[in-house]
Amino acid sequence: MKKIACIFLIFFSCFFSIFAQEKTVGELNDLAVEYYKSGAFDKAIDCYKSILGENGESAEVYYNLGNAYYKKNDVAHSILYYERALLLDPSMKDASHNLILANARTQDKIDEIPTFFLTSWWNALSSLADTDTWARCSLIFFFVFIICVFVYFFSKKVVARKVGFYTGLLMLFLCINVYFLANTQKNKLEERNFAIVMSPSVTVNSTPDEQGTKLFVLHEGVKVKIISTLGLWVEIKLSDGSIGWLKSSDIEII
Repeated sequence: MKKIACIFLIFFSCFFSIFAQEKTVGELNDLAVEYYKSGAFDKAIDCYKSILGENGESAEVYYNLGNAYYKKNDVAHSILYYERALLLDPSMKDASHNLILANARTQDKIDEIPTFFLTSWWNALSSLADTDTWARCSLIFFFVFIICVFVYFFSKKVVARKVGFYTGLLMLFLCINVYFLANTQKNKLEERNFAIVMSPSVTVNSTPDEQGTKLFVLHEGVKVKIISTLGLWVEIKLSDGSIGWLKSSDIEII
């Protein structure tokens, strides 16, 4: 009996601790909203960051952080958090719209190198949903494929077998492609090889040292791709193909 009582005590302790944590996070969110509405953006930012500390990454919290920083005229941080929100939930239209507005306020306007149309199409398609959504769709298509296989092998009607065969092929095709869409989004989350320039102004060098040739200057808010890291330096690539080195302290990974 004592063991059973201990088990129930542990269970209810865990339950109430989880409930209390959720309540605290909810209160923090309500407080952040009130701070945001009253114009106390720094306090709202502190609340949202506390929520992240309690619950981990959240597209919605990142989006709210982006809005708070945007209201503070902190373009670099607003872009960073909009990008993080879209990394977790690429279908978040409000974040996409606000990111465009924030990027319009950056000083550097960098042209993008045109990509192969199939690559652009695939990236746009993968960004319609997050990893979990694509994975669930892939499982659904696979489940329907299994049903079609059973229909094909066990149905006595020719028409049903034909429908099962061709529908099964279609489901298998969709299952495989949707799986790769999910994998594309998963790789983006795991690699985290893009960053935002946070320093007001930074000089990009040809080599990872202060004596390297000065190539060009970047300003806060620019999105860069991280190619490699060497000590305190990172090699970055811009959307126009330009490559150079800058200090890791000048950027923050998305």
